[in-house]
Amino acid sequence: LLLQAIDGDQTWFVGKKEIQAMWGMIDPYIWAWGKNLVPLKTYTPDGNDIALEAKDLLESVKIKKPRAIGIIGLGRMGGGIAEHLHEKNWHVVGYNKTPEATRALFKKGIEPAKDMQTLISALPTPRLVWVMVPSGKAVDDVMFGEDGLIHYLEKGDVVVDGGNSYYKETIRRGIRLKKHGIRFIDAGVSGGPDGARDGACIMAGGDMKLLKEYEHLFRDMTVHRGYQMFEGTGAGHF
Repeated sequence: LLLQAIDGDQTWFVGKKEIQAMWGMIDPYIWAWGKNLVPLKTYTPDGNDIALEAKDLLESVKIKKPRAIGIIGLGRMGGGIAEHLHEKNWHVVGYNKTPEATRALFKKGIEPAKDMQTLISALPTPRLVWVMVPSGKAVDDVMFGEDGLIHYLEKGDVVVDGGNSYYKETIRRGIRLKKHGIRFIDAGVSGGPDGARDGACIMAGGDMKLLKEYEHLFRDMTVHRGYQMFEGTGAGHF
């Protein structure tokens, strides 16, 4: 090899221009991985998860995933989630009981809604609505109250309870929504306001097929490898 290098035989080694061309292609990938812009996947040796991952990727290309979401409750957690998803190229429609919070986020690119009906009307079907209000009565009011979601949503729409609801209450709400054909996900969100704004950790519960359908949402909301999905309504909050 050294002799061929001295003789200048390029069939035995790569020249400077070829190396520079390779660096030009590879360096952006290394930079993106270092910034965690494109999370690296890990695979089980001799496993079939590579094939499954490729299949999921093909399915996501065939079926364009909706990237629009309505967020009810724009406090420190809900507002942070709204801003974070907006930066991830989601179309976010926001509603808050006190309009000041809605107006503040409008300046940051969030589409404002004056009431529940306006929020639902602004979303494409199947609609995806994330509820981020205090646990207890507030959640029931948003879902089943006089101006609740149940009066405006249609069969096939999706509601996510992102608050820290008691899991038995979550199961009760899931059963009630299911009677109306509304699909339901419960999601425990960890990380506080900073996590909501810059990437949280999420434990999501519900029908696994539904969770897989909206896995792109959890991936965009969380830090790298920061979510897990559990079968069964209430499992995320549990």
